[in-house]
Amino acid sequence: SSYSINQSSGILPLPNTLTDSLVSPKSIAISTNNQSVSVAPYGDSSLSMYSIDQSTGALSYLGTVTAGCCNSPINNANQITVDPKGQYVYLVGLTTGATHIGEIFMFTINSNGTLTPKNGLIMSNGGSNSPTSVAASKTAKFIYSLMKQGNDSSTGKNVVLSTIASNGYLTTGKSLQVNSGGEAPSSIAISPNGKFAYITNSASNNIATYGIQSSGQLTYLSAVPTAITPSSLVIDPTGEYVYVTNSGSNNTTIYGIDQSNGNLTQLYQNIATGSNP
Repeated sequence: SSYSINQSSGILPLPNTLTDSLVSPKSIAISTNNQSVSVAPYGDSSLSMYSIDQSTGALSYLGTVTAGCCNSPINNANQITVDPKGQYVYLVGLTTGATHIGEIFMFTINSNGTLTPKNGLIMSNGGSNSPTSVAASKTAKFIYSLMKQGNDSSTGKNVVLSTIASNGYLTTGKSLQVNSGGEAPSSIAISPNGKFAYITNSASNNIATYGIQSSGQLTYLSAVPTAITPSSLVIDPTGEYVYVTNSGSNNTTIYGIDQSNGNLTQLYQNIATGSNP
């Protein structure tokens, strides 16, 4: 579904629904020029690509890309993000190999909005520490990967900080042990001004706010409650609003962002969605 945003209130009018054959769409990323959208479906082996009508916001299907790094099929895509310059898309997904539990793949964004896989594995940590969510800072060359430790997602309080090289590849990540502000972190997002990071905690039903230092280090600031089982979050391009999908209650919650300290204030709750957003 696509929504227009009321910039004075942040509220989402009724959506325009795009009928497609996607299997459980999990995450979307909008190009920095606002001309294309990439959709990562959980439970499918491909990314779907769409162009955006600049007058209406309607989406037009461009095709799919079915390979990740080294022709490894993408399975169970989890989250997708775009680099600050709008040149690359990064995807957290699983592959069919026994040791490839969680990986980050990279794609080049073509001028028409389609994606081309880049060779070379971006990040793979086997089953011990696997990336489950990824977010790019819009003002610095940083990528944050939210890690699942072992088979227990409730202990995933580790964020890996990587730097984006000029060719799009990621440097060896630096582990940031952070106070998650809750249990079972599920998704991470960075404010457009690059000052704040937000992590949803699906077991404790809240969002934690962090300040971002010049080094990229995260400092815990506060936490606010959500509805049931927050699964993902996104920040609008102006940096004024946070939208959180709640898979346990099938709805979306909207928060306003205090531009001075990053704190969140709930504006609207229980905006109905489809099943298991």
